[in-house]
Parts: sequence; C-alpha cells; structure tokens
Amino acid sequence: MLEIYAGKNALKTIQEQGFKQELFTNFLGASGGPKWFTLFGLDKYLFGDFFKNRTTELNLIGSSAGAFRAACLTQNNPVQAIEGLAHNYAHTVYSKKPSAEEIANTAVDIV
Repeated sequence: MLEIYAGKNALKTIQEQGFKQELFTNFLGASGGPKWFTLFGLDKYLFGDFFKNRTTELNLIGSSAGAFRAACLTQNNPVQAIEGLAHNYAHTVYSKKPSAEEIANTAVDIV
C-alpha cells in the first residue's frame, strides 16, 4: 500500500481528477545514499507504467543518488536503467582510500 500526503489544494485536485501523471511537473530525487533502495519498487512503477507515453515536460531535480535515479528516467528504457542502477550501485567497491578521480569514474560506471 502507498500512502499519499498532499497539501489541501493538491489533495483536492487529486480527488477531482484522479492520481494522473499529467498532474505532476517535477520529479525530485533527494540524496540519501543507499536509502534510495526503499524507493526502487516505486521507481520501477513510476518510470515504467506511470510516466509511460508522457508528452509534457517533466522537470528532473536530483542530487547524488537522486540524480542517478533521475538520469534513469531519461533513458529509452527507464525500467531497465533503474534495474541496472540498482545492480551497479549494490555492487560498487572502492579501494581503501579512493581518490576523487576513482569516485568520479565509478559514478559514471554506476549510471
């Protein structure tokens, strides 16, 4: 089950029009390290069925893992991309004292 929290105006709109992807103009992906795994199932739904065939602009805002998630949404197959991200993120290994270059290169590989 998914609980939706919305302000007064947003709740009224959702009640009147239904929970439709056209109502959303922004995707916010916060940083949080591996905590994003708790959103993996929701991401698969949003990136697949919910936003499928979207014809209007969706602003993507993200930092760290949230930016990685947003990048998946821009791919030709966003569900495959988020699955790949989950696999790559979970299997990331750094050296004992990684350099900034190693971290940057690994970030590219993760996405």
